[in-house]
Amino acid sequence: MFPTLSSVKRAVSYAEKCGLTVSVHIVLDNSDDTTKEVVNRECTAESMVIHEVAFKDLAHSRNYAVEKSTGKYMAFVDGDDLWSRNWLVDSYVLAERGGSSVVWHPEYNIFFGDKQSHVFNHVDMDAQDFEMESLFRMNYWTALSFAQTRIFREHPYKENRIMDGFGYEDWTWNYETIQSGIKHKVVAGTVHFIRKGRPQASLLAQTNEVNALPRILDIYRESEATDQSDSEVPVVECLDDAILGIDSNLEPGELKASNENVHSETLIKNG
Repeated sequence: MFPTLSSVKRAVSYAEKCGLTVSVHIVLDNSDDTTKEVVNRECTAESMVIHEVAFKDLAHSRNYAVEKSTGKYMAFVDGDDLWSRNWLVDSYVLAERGGSSVVWHPEYNIFFGDKQSHVFNHVDMDAQDFEMESLFRMNYWTALSFAQTRIFREHPYKENRIMDGFGYEDWTWNYETIQSGIKHKVVAGTVHFIRKGRPQASLLAQTNEVNALPRILDIYRESEATDQSDSEVPVVECLDDAILGIDSNLEPGELKASNENVHSETLIKNG
């Protein structure tokens, strides 16, 4: 958790230098004492808020973060993962220019921490190599995305039911948002670092072990979820002060990234 918090602080610091004001919310879902100790030690700034919940499910945790969000934008980052420094700023700039119905993803994911570390290139829906049919056999994008909060509210994550054979809440969510006319695009020059190497503690490993399926077909999407599984999720939320009327002590044009006044708030979760 400490590397994740350091990564978030670095991205937040860069955003503030570009004229953003950022707050951090840490959502601890069924966290152990060590995690709580680290978070309470590292998150003492007035702009950082800690929430403790006991959902034991990634979908519920993400939806809880959305419920607590009040800003125009928000983004997720899981408790073992890292952001590139420019992720928040570059995502915000493109989101302001790219329309209201777009979910933004980093250009690259670098998976590290085990013997099979590799680089994954996220596909842009406007690229020639994007094929909608491929989404039925592979997940194009992770949940560590950036989008308008409205999109997450209108499309809540479906709860995992791993022991019943259903999982991959991010894969299901990607499919459902596309079906609603939302595009998934990449932010060039950004990267997320995804830690691997703890299979016994990994929700993905548990999901793979039972050969779970994403609920992307109607027969699966109709079923309600009741799974109970451990989770860790950080979230970041960006607030537009032009809409909320928040005084960020900026004059028009002072925001280096987009030439607009902005107040941003960050939400982080870990389980």
